[in-house]
Amino acid sequence: MDAAFAGLVLIVVVALAFDYTNGFHDAANAIATSGSTRALTPRAALLLAAIMNVVGALVSTKVAKTVGAGIIAPPSGASGLVVVFSAILGAIAWNLLTWYYGLPSSSTHALIGGLVGAALAASHSVSWSGVLDKVVVPMVLSPLIGFGLAYLAMVAILWIFRNVNPGAREAENSGGKPGGTRRARPAVRTATCSPCTRSAGRQADGPLRTYWTTS
Repeated sequence: MDAAFAGLVLIVVVALAFDYTNGFHDAANAIATSGSTRALTPRAALLLAAIMNVVGALVSTKVAKTVGAGIIAPPSGASGLVVVFSAILGAIAWNLLTWYYGLPSSSTHALIGGLVGAALAASHSVSWSGVLDKVVVPMVLSPLIGFGLAYLAMVAILWIFRNVNPGAREAENSGGKPGGTRRARPAVRTATCSPCTRSAGRQADGPLRTYWTTS
């Protein structure tokens, strides 16, 4: 078997292993709300997460492109394969460690850290400007932006329904049985968790895209 082809097979296998750890590592984050509130059963929530991850991977690969280019300048040939292989192994190890101890962490940032670490260990160049612009700054700003948007969305919802009393209306219209508002809650929670799992799927081919940039 040709060495280059064997390297390709090994990278694909390891990348699939990373995606597997990414799946069981991040699935809980996406379905936690639906599961803890019993809007969905655990089996249905996991099925939804699996489907939306696949949809996300097929719809967009922008995050994966960021991971695969602009972070390091991996060399071509066997040396590049070793760098990518080491980076993915490091990301898998971090995913397993944080999963075991129940620590919330990002698999994408684990992969980026693995790429940077492998490049430094191999004495290859790292695009620190890319790390700053594409990793550090968004990592700091995204929680703040999410906090602000969620706050505004909650205030808007409270203002829109300020004159509504769901409990009294449901009891009046349904004779004490759960009414439409309560029945609609599972659908709303499902609709909100679906984009989360789809976004995770958009990052799924990062390791493979990183390999292609080295070939």
